[in-house]
Amino acid sequence: MSILRAMSDELSGLVARILPTVVALTDPKTHSSGSGFLIDGAGHVVTNFHVVADCEPVVRASLPGGPVQDAKVLGVDQFTDLAVLQLEQPPDKFVEFRAEPAKLGELCFALGSPLGDLTESVTSGTS
Repeated sequence: MSILRAMSDELSGLVARILPTVVALTDPKTHSSGSGFLIDGAGHVVTNFHVVADCEPVVRASLPGGPVQDAKVLGVDQFTDLAVLQLEQPPDKFVEFRAEPAKLGELCFALGSPLGDLTESVTSGTS
């Protein structure tokens, strides 16, 4: 098997594991949208502050293949551009983090739903 085929297969498997933890977020009143990811079995979602900055304290959240549900904004940090939300219903899956921090120059991927239009988007870069 070629190196590129092996890398492609590995990436495809990674996306299949992570995609179910990606949450699409929308606020119909402000037309704001973006995405976040589930960090635990209690339904906590991490997203960017700018995604929920002008939203109500509750936004609409959907998981791939799952129902749309409410997500309450629990806290925000404008300086770091982070926000934590809580889903109404606990999820089946969430991101499992590795113990080691990312290394400078390490290959990384971002999965999400930018602008609410590009569902199940995957981009790559380096840390």
